[in-house]
Amino acid sequence: MRNHVHTDLGPYFPTPKSLVRQMLEMGQLTAGETLFDLGSGDGRVVTEAVINYGAQAVGVEADAALVKISQTAIDELGISDRARIIQGDLLCQLGKVERVIEGAGHVNRMPSASGDSGRPDRGAVDHGGSQSTP
Repeated sequence: MRNHVHTDLGPYFPTPKSLVRQMLEMGQLTAGETLFDLGSGDGRVVTEAVINYGAQAVGVEADAALVKISQTAIDELGISDRARIIQGDLLCQLGKVERVIEGAGHVNRMPSASGDSGRPDRGAVDHGGSQSTP
């Protein structure tokens, strides 16, 4: 089966760094956890999670140019042992993401919308700053 990259998943808008910090704080990310950034753009959420929160992080990004920018930043920051980017769109990469999750050992999730501590849970913090659960 051929891997097809969906180019119509939406435009890239860099998340302001102050909002990245707010999202990670809202998600109560702590050292040793693994963050997954789906549609990781230039990798700013991935690098922030690793450098300032002590987490491990994995990004999934369809745009090859953004993957290169992300990987360059990861390499220059010396965090390639704790951060990585998977190239491809989420719709085609779900199997790879599942394998990464399994390989991460325990994965704690973001807090749920109900206000529970959310550990472990299936909630997420989105770019708009809201919380959602599947």
